Amino acid sequence: MHTEEPDWADCFAGLRVLLADDDAVNQVVAAEALNYLGIEVESVTNGESAVNQFKARPPDLVLMSCQMPVLNGFRAATTIREYETAHGLRRIPIIGQSASNFDASSGRHLVAGMDAFVHKPFGLDELVEVLGRWFPLPETQTVNAESTVQEPLNESTIAALAEVGEQGAVLRRALGHFFRHTPPLVTSIRAGLQENDADQTRAAAHALSLAAANLGAEALVEACAQIKAAATHGNPNADESLINTLVESYEAASRALETIAEATPRPAHEHRHRILVVCADANDRQTLQHALNDSFEVSAADTAQAAEAEVTRSKPELVLIDTTSENLDGFDVCAALRTEAGLIDVPILLLTAVADQSAIDRAYRFGATGFLSMPMQHDTLALHIRFMIRASSASGALRKHQGLLSASLRMARLGYWTWNNSTGHLEISNELCELFKLRGPTITNLYQFSEYVHEEDRPGLAAEVTQAIESRRDVDSDFRLCTGDGRVVHAHQHIHVVGTEDDVQLIAIVQDVTDQRTAEAKVRRLAYIDSLTGLPNRSYLYQRLDEMVHSAERRNARFALLFLDLDGFKDVNDSLGHDQGDALLRVVAERFRGAVRGNDFLARLGGDEFCVIAEDAADELQVKEIAARCLASVEAAMELSSQRVKVEVSIGIALYPDDGKNPHALLRAADSAMYRAKNAGKHRFEFFEESMTIQARKRLALAQELRDALNGQQFELYYQPKVHLASGRPESFEALIRWNHPTRGLVPPNEFIPELERLGLINDVGTWVINRALQQLVQWQKAGVETSVSVNISPSHFRSSDLTHAVAAGLANSGIAPERLEIEVTETAIQYSQEAQSVFRKLKELGVRLAIDDFGSGYSSLSSLQHLPIDCLKIDRIFIRDLLTNPKDAVLLGTIMTLAHALRFTVVAEGVEDMAQARVLHGLNCDLVQGYLFSRPVPADQVPALHTTVFHPASLKPIGRSVA
Repeated sequence: MHTEEPDWADCFAGLRVLLADDDAVNQVVAAEALNYLGIEVESVTNGESAVNQFKARPPDLVLMSCQMPVLNGFRAATTIREYETAHGLRRIPIIGQSASNFDASSGRHLVAGMDAFVHKPFGLDELVEVLGRWFPLPETQTVNAESTVQEPLNESTIAALAEVGEQGAVLRRALGHFFRHTPPLVTSIRAGLQENDADQTRAAAHALSLAAANLGAEALVEACAQIKAAATHGNPNADESLINTLVESYEAASRALETIAEATPRPAHEHRHRILVVCADANDRQTLQHALNDSFEVSAADTAQAAEAEVTRSKPELVLIDTTSENLDGFDVCAALRTEAGLIDVPILLLTAVADQSAIDRAYRFGATGFLSMPMQHDTLALHIRFMIRASSASGALRKHQGLLSASLRMARLGYWTWNNSTGHLEISNELCELFKLRGPTITNLYQFSEYVHEEDRPGLAAEVTQAIESRRDVDSDFRLCTGDGRVVHAHQHIHVVGTEDDVQLIAIVQDVTDQRTAEAKVRRLAYIDSLTGLPNRSYLYQRLDEMVHSAERRNARFALLFLDLDGFKDVNDSLGHDQGDALLRVVAERFRGAVRGNDFLARLGGDEFCVIAEDAADELQVKEIAARCLASVEAAMELSSQRVKVEVSIGIALYPDDGKNPHALLRAADSAMYRAKNAGKHRFEFFEESMTIQARKRLALAQELRDALNGQQFELYYQPKVHLASGRPESFEALIRWNHPTRGLVPPNEFIPELERLGLINDVGTWVINRALQQLVQWQKAGVETSVSVNISPSHFRSSDLTHAVAAGLANSGIAPERLEIEVTETAIQYSQEAQSVFRKLKELGVRLAIDDFGSGYSSLSSLQHLPIDCLKIDRIFIRDLLTNPKDAVLLGTIMTLAHALRFTVVAEGVEDMAQARVLHGLNCDLVQGYLFSRPVPADQVPALHTTVFHPASLKPIGRSVA
């Protein structure tokens, strides 16, 4: 049985083995086994050729027969070791192989310089095990086979051979070799014995023994050994029975092998590589065809024209051209096929009479892939052909991948250049020239390349190249290139260093990152720049502050953090509107920018809060000067909406490391100092003092009180009616939160909502309001009051994924119809983003009504509302307040209401405090009004009575009657 076998070609891919063996069958079997393992094989037939081949091209490993003609394996191994020592080469593993037990047991292979020994014949598992001593293998891999061969053959030998190659391919070839080559050997043994030729007898018996051993014919091997022994002792005719034994064992082995051959048919789906043999001599052509037919699908041609026609017909995977014939110029045929026939990716192998340098140069010049010198063994030729087809397939795949790589480089906007320090030569890729419109042929050194680099970036690039050479480490850099068509682009470069100290080569990958840098700048601006003022935002401030702390710690330096908060900014928003408040912030930011030093870091923390990081602040005097300039910068009045507005700012200052050694501690200290400045009269600055922590504790106590209020049910809801102008009846109620403090009584929301938002409790409070309002609807419903309620949601809660779940859960628990709940969110909170649309869509799917609160105070337009599934617009109170004094407000309100009604929105006007405002709104067809004119917010128990109150639609005065 087999355990799961690895892909041996992956395990040993890229290895090259020199195989030295004088026996053709053994050579084929060993070569096939090595090829099966993905190893390139170079074969020779004697020890002298092995030594010469080793010197010409040292392999990764030598597999060498111990007994070979000319120079045996032991002497060849010793010669190779002497050559390695003389030339300072690393030791290449040499594995000896022999069918003789004496060769192994005597230890001669170790004395000769061999590293290991394998018995002939050897199986795939033994070969893998030996190779694994030098080339690591995957763990827990075993090769084990079941016996399938009948006597008189060794079952394990046949089984092992059957495993090499695909579906018994090597076994079939070995059988073919046995049937073709062994009959002449038997004849040669007979002749040697008859002629008393001991050398011929021994040589033939030795060759037959090897062929038999490879196929497990042990009885035949033993008969050959007896004949060799008899010939060695000089008496070939010592025992005539040896001949009979030899013939009997040979015939028995042949019969058994024929049975195996019949049981091992060639698979119908087995791929036989197509090759074309081009040879003018008919005998040589037929010989080549006959020798290769067993392994390949062979077609033949005797002229250049016939070869071109056959290429078109059979589409060969390899072309073999015999250049030894006088009637055919094989080199010209090679050139013609390579160009006219279009065999770009098909290997062409030339057979030459003499493999001298001129013949080699000529072969490659005419387009040959490789060459072989004649004469040669046909078995070896088949091995070369298979290896070249495999290599060609790999080369074709490589070219395909190179084409894909080139396309990928263009798509990724990548190119490269290489430079050698010993020659000074610079090579630039076509992709790089095309990418940056460089005149490639004119750029042959780094200086010429640097002329395309932006003048300001040249020194840095030169320093990075020098650094890469001296440090022998990879270097990354960014620089600007002035392209050949006049553009300035951003490039990113990675320099990789290879080579020796005297021969350094730089390989640089260059990418056009202009679009990326532009996108990064946009992302950085979105992520780190405040969109309103253009200053760094809160995230950027925290990052910069963290960097400053680490830098100052290393340098033992000091710096200051200034916390700037505008005084009375909420009044500007309430009186002039959020748009004018934003305009004010932009002006203030610009004035602060002009007040700080060039190396100071100015950021907008959020709302009306700013921060300044003053670097290298050696003493308080320098910090005071910065703070004083910030105060002075805003003292001049500003024109907003035709009104002169004067701004004041309170500044708190914290010093590193005195007041804090981390960003959070410094911000807390500066914030405490800022509150001290506000309490001390505003528009001033204060340095942090330890006593300020008392105020911080008070704020901490307030935070804890708010947490207790949420957990202790100190919050309660008041309700203000929305009156329908057409009917005079309260149509619905808005739920408004109040804090019923144990000692302070009712606390209005403007005193604790900001603190809830700062503490991150606003979402929890929002969920409580939704649930409490729904529960109140249930109670009113039981009391016979059928109405609806609206709940104002904080912007942070609206952007939270918890909101939809909270609304769905509240509706499910209360059983209230979804259309009786209205969710209000401020216009500036949504900004009509994709995120807002998603939240609106999910809420609308629940069936609740949706309203935009404080409409007109933000940046949106009515046209943008068509993308949101809303039901109601609540007009900001600033329009109502100036309705009677500013005619433009009335016109604007009329336009808003007309367009809102066209979009089928309900319009609510809030902040209605006198009858004149109500009459104008009635004339403008406003749907609902809300304000102190009708009712202040009232506790829940007063709603039933208020719900039955009817206001006359003409006079809009209470008439004092109730309806059931």
